[in-house]
Amino acid sequence: WAPFMDEDQAQGGLLTEIINLALENADGNPEYQIDFINDDGAHLNPLIVDHAYDISIGWSQPNCDIMDKLEDESQFRCNNLDFSAPLYEEVLGYYSLSSDPVFADHAELIGKSICRAEAFTLAPLEEVELAVTIVRAPTAADCSNYVVDGQADVARVAVDAADGRISELNAQATVQMHEALTFVDVLHAVIAKTHPRNAEIMDTVNSGLENIKA
Repeated sequence: WAPFMDEDQAQGGLLTEIINLALENADGNPEYQIDFINDDGAHLNPLIVDHAYDISIGWSQPNCDIMDKLEDESQFRCNNLDFSAPLYEEVLGYYSLSSDPVFADHAELIGKSICRAEAFTLAPLEEVELAVTIVRAPTAADCSNYVVDGQADVARVAVDAADGRISELNAQATVQMHEALTFVDVLHAVIAKTHPRNAEIMDTVNSGLENIKA
């Protein structure tokens, strides 16, 4: 999930570096180990909810105040996870072919097929309750390919990931981002609500994040 997590990069990617720095500077000098599990779908269930790992990083928090509107993945997060202080704020964009009109409102997405990576939430689409078709891709960046290849009408992707893939595809003239629909998504570390050391571990993570911000 470059540039956020990248096993081939010296620091392991942006979020890996942030959590590493946070734990290095956390209160109590905790011992810790960071592993790469290259299966997004397995992180939360079973690895986190079964306590095989204490925390997983890079997850957005749904609006749990509107549970009746949330799809299953978002409801699962609300019911099973606690979220750390923010690790990173990413800008998410909506991308489609340049031949499309410029979208100024979410309502213009009605009837479209929208690509989202496996296990990623659909916020804020859940809040606006649009009749759309969701197409799942293996990774967020792959959604850019889906738009170029005609497998989806729209890709909803972090701008950092989308811009890199669009450049690789040499598709800058083929794909457009709809500026009016961009929004900021906050990424967190998560822990199972049922973890026996929930409060202790979350306090440690949050103390490290506070310390490196300071």
